[in-house]
Amino acid sequence: MKTLNVVLADDHPAILAGLRVHAGTLPGTRIVGEVSDSTALVDLLQHRHCDVLVTDYAMPGGRFGDGLQLLEFLHRRYPNIAVIVYTAIDNPALLEAMYRHGALAVFSKIEPVEKVAAAIRSAAEGTSPPDSRPRPPTTTVNHPRNQPAGIETLTWLEAEIVRLFVGGLTIDEIAKQRNRTKQTVSAQKQNAKRKLNIARDIDLIHYMKENGFVTLSDTATKDDLDN
Repeated sequence: MKTLNVVLADDHPAILAGLRVHAGTLPGTRIVGEVSDSTALVDLLQHRHCDVLVTDYAMPGGRFGDGLQLLEFLHRRYPNIAVIVYTAIDNPALLEAMYRHGALAVFSKIEPVEKVAAAIRSAAEGTSPPDSRPRPPTTTVNHPRNQPAGIETLTWLEAEIVRLFVGGLTIDEIAKQRNRTKQTVSAQKQNAKRKLNIARDIDLIHYMKENGFVTLSDTATKDDLDN
């Protein structure tokens, strides 16, 4: 049996510890590195062979970003690495976008880490593990006019922009990261607020955190609210 080199990436030490315990004891599996941001991840991948990467979706602060930006970069730079995403995010459009941007499998952080670890061998063989989240259909949920919609109705771009904004990035920074104009980013944020029936940015931040969409300690800066 071929020994699989596995890299773990998460900015929560408890998650890393759980993954290390379960993945490290699998037959034919070797943990070759653990990182907490994209800068350390890319540096590690440049120096160590990796067959499977198990990564969080939201890991702020790294030079190569996180979320869809990081998944797209990894898929382009390291196409032979099987990527498993372990995330608390539950937005269907964003989950579908994760698959489209290179994830082979996506697991919810509601699931125990042993399920994720057990999927490593399947992922290395290019097979989506049976216990991973199925790829959502690319459909739009319609709600009656003036009825507040849930997070699940946001498009993947709206959801990603809101995630970055609530995570602490300014509109300028998001526009640069996503290669879009400030006006487009601001409009997407406003669209998300309208769908959620939320008027103020501060209420958007509270709503997203209360609903588990963002688990970061960082928040948007006061000067960038309602732009």
